[in-house]
Amino acid sequence: MCGHFAINYMKFKSLIDRYGLEIMPIEEIENIFNDAHYYPSHGDSHTLVPVVLETPQGRALDYFRWDIVPAWWNKPLKEKKFSSFNARSESLLEKASFKSAWQKRKRCIIPATCFFEWPDKKLASKDAERVEYRISLADQHIFSIAAIWDQCMLPGNEILKSCTIITVDANEKMLQIPHTRMPVILAPDAESAWLSPSTPAEAAAELLRQYPAEQMISAAHY
Repeated sequence: MCGHFAINYMKFKSLIDRYGLEIMPIEEIENIFNDAHYYPSHGDSHTLVPVVLETPQGRALDYFRWDIVPAWWNKPLKEKKFSSFNARSESLLEKASFKSAWQKRKRCIIPATCFFEWPDKKLASKDAERVEYRISLADQHIFSIAAIWDQCMLPGNEILKSCTIITVDANEKMLQIPHTRMPVILAPDAESAWLSPSTPAEAAAELLRQYPAEQMISAAHY
């Protein structure tokens, strides 16, 4: 799974140029990303992450809860016992948590400068040092993680927007950690098709693939 990623604040400001953003909630964003680096983590149930969306008014930047809450959910959040930080690409049409968002083409991008993974305990050598790995890209400073989002109505008529990262089988670089899954990283020329509501789900599914291992950099992160 992918449970931890980062985005450098100075690079965060360059998202306007990177994605051609036309709509940005400046004050809210600055209140959230007010440190030198921003490290969302699934350890915090209230984590908000930046998302890029395609809207009728243009490319927009927003921030959603990370841990998707499906449209049919109508209970207090504290009663949600299932984890939905990640969505396996193979089960987007099988899991009730993801099916509606996928079918309704609620696709978005989560920008990042790196992500982190721990070695899979089942695969790692018993003598191997237990250390987290930082993964970045050699060809992109800010890259796009494929995600889907949904919106539900909580008790008290509170509208909640949330998202989840889509994962696929690990490539050779990730298997060296070793780790069996990796987030879907979109190639720049695939971003528009992914975001566009006019792209059918079947075509969008073709974009859910491994990023080339030779373009990824991994290093132990102490």
